[in-house]
Amino acid sequence: MHESKMMDELMRFSQHRPWFGCVDGLFGSHRLLYKRAAEYDCFHFPDLHASLARRPYAEIVAISRELSKALSLGDSEATPCILIDAPPPSLEIQSQIDVRLRDESFQPLGRVSPIVYALATRQFDELVKRVRVFVAPEFMNLRNASGCEVITEKLLQVTKFT
Repeated sequence: MHESKMMDELMRFSQHRPWFGCVDGLFGSHRLLYKRAAEYDCFHFPDLHASLARRPYAEIVAISRELSKALSLGDSEATPCILIDAPPPSLEIQSQIDVRLRDESFQPLGRVSPIVYALATRQFDELVKRVRVFVAPEFMNLRNASGCEVITEKLLQVTKFT
């Protein structure tokens, strides 16, 4: 399927669906992209990072909705559109390279080197990947320092109950 046809299909399929605004912002005639408002790593926000990393997609969506409600400050018409990007439930191995051994056989690098294995599995996901919160263009005011603090505070509250 060609790119333009795929975009048309996505737009058609998304009509009258809750996510239409996201799809329209990416593929519609007037581009509106979500912008990062907050970012959490395992060094500066270990509890928050650990509470969101490796959750199933459905839980991340539910937390995004709860965070949107918490940030609306009681005005249901002004609920921000929030997207949370977090490390996936399964670890992503980054060392899928075969190396030739002395006996001329080949083995995956992660199997030959315990250090590479450790870095490619547990440590890579925990130390490098971050939890990021994106906001819809109409809520760019949440991207300043005080907005980031509010997002962090509300996100800590929301994750306590999920």
